[in-house]
Amino acid sequence: MGGFIAVAAIVTGHHRKMAELVRKQQPESEVLNELRALRGEIADLRDRVNQQTLALEEPTAARPRQPDRPPDIPQRLSD
Repeated sequence: MGGFIAVAAIVTGHHRKMAELVRKQQPESEVLNELRALRGEIADLRDRVNQQTLALEEPTAARPRQPDRPPDIPQRLSD
């Protein structure tokens, strides 16, 4: 009977340690998933910024024409 109690204590201790390991690993995997998601979002934003930068650097022929600047106030008042 004493041997059974010792074996039961060993098995119970093992189960407790395994449960602690599973609990400790679960939050880490959630953090890793969030980290991967954030890295993906950062990569998407980087691509978008690069595309917009390239669009701004295209020749002016591709840009819409800016309206002419209106005359200064003193010049408009004198006319």
